[in-house]
Amino acid sequence: MRAEERLGYPVTERTRFRVRVEIHEDLSGTPRVDWVRGCRSLEEAQRGYIALREEAGYGASQFGFGSVFDEAGQLIATVSYNGRLWAPDPDGLVWRPGAEPVAEAPAMTPEQVDEVIRRLRAVTDPEPEAGGDTPEP
Repeated sequence: MRAEERLGYPVTERTRFRVRVEIHEDLSGTPRVDWVRGCRSLEEAQRGYIALREEAGYGASQFGFGSVFDEAGQLIATVSYNGRLWAPDPDGLVWRPGAEPVAEAPAMTPEQVDEVIRRLRAVTDPEPEAGGDTPEP
C-alpha cells in the first residue's frame, strides 16, 4: 500500500508535494531553509529529501527533518533523517514510542541520488521566499 493510501490522502496526476528542510550549517544561529519542490508522490518527496541530505553532506544534528506539505500548505507527513516517512502528530512530535513509519526509506543508488539532485536544481522557484524561514502557503 502506498504512503498516500496509508495516510488517507487522495492523489491525482496534478498533485504536488514540497519538502521544507532546516539546515544548521554551523550549529549556531538561524538555520538555512531549503525546499524540495514538485514531488508527485510521497515516495518522490522522500527521495528528494534523501538526495538533498546526501548533497549537503551533513549529519543528523545539522540536517533537520523534512516537513512535507501539499499545495495548500497543509502538513502531510515528516521525513526523518534516515528517510522514513511519518504521519503528522497532533502534539507536534515526529516520533513517539510505538509509532510505526508510514513508509520505509526508499533505496537509492548514487546514480539515482545524482538524477534527483539534477531534477531538483532544474525546478524553478515560482514565488520568491521572504526570508526563506517560513513554510510556503
